[in-house]
Amino acid sequence: DGLSSAADKTATAYRKIATGFQVAGGGTLASLTALAVAADRANSQMSTLAATAKITGNDVRYFEKSISSMASGSSKTRGELVQLATELSKLGLASQKQTVEFTNLFSKMGSATGESPSALAQQLIQLNRTMGNLDTVNVKKYADAATNLSAKLGVSATGVIQFSNAIAPFTRAAGIGETATLGLGAAFSKAGADGMVAANTFSSITSEITNAVQDGSPELRKYADVVGKTLEQFRNTDPVERVAEVFDSINAAGPKAARIFSNLGFDGV
Repeated sequence: DGLSSAADKTATAYRKIATGFQVAGGGTLASLTALAVAADRANSQMSTLAATAKITGNDVRYFEKSISSMASGSSKTRGELVQLATELSKLGLASQKQTVEFTNLFSKMGSATGESPSALAQQLIQLNRTMGNLDTVNVKKYADAATNLSAKLGVSATGVIQFSNAIAPFTRAAGIGETATLGLGAAFSKAGADGMVAANTFSSITSEITNAVQDGSPELRKYADVVGKTLEQFRNTDPVERVAEVFDSINAAGPKAARIFSNLGFDGV
């Protein structure tokens, strides 16, 4: 089968390496040893993927063929691609075809951002699950958005997605889409406020505004006052702009921001 063939090729490589030592001398030892170890590790990883595929009922030959094809045009090694595919195969994706598509997508995203493909994949898949659109087309669209935001703002794509995950349940409830959620995550990351305190404060304010709009609560007026709008104007503002305007106004207040937070009921922020 495919794994036996890979093992045979590795054994042949070892024999050629041994002959090479006699002909070329010890000068090639380090590079040849590295190649042999890399080949052996890749085969070991493929064995792990094969075991996972057997348990989940997937076709390991499909994985082998896809990974080999992918590796020929990738900056990632075959071993790195196999490792990523193995990790993705454990995330409950719809099919092995999607696993292969995501392996290709996140390996490229990792190369573009200089960040861990595995971390990017886990964070973005979680975000897409929260937002309810875990299909390949949407995941690619948001991967591109996160990559572009990272490049334009000079922030970590993983950090942007991580912050976005923390606020996603609240932005979704507020009618704020995934691209806008990523944009908000990038803005907070750029401002250096990408920790849990910032995420919790954002989520609490967003949730309170959303509930006040839905319930017709007078609590909405205090946020309208912060941005300098009438209650009706603020209620009719786009959900993304509503939240953004509140934080923009607080940010513009400078030293008085702490008092605004206190007036809104968020002491100690």
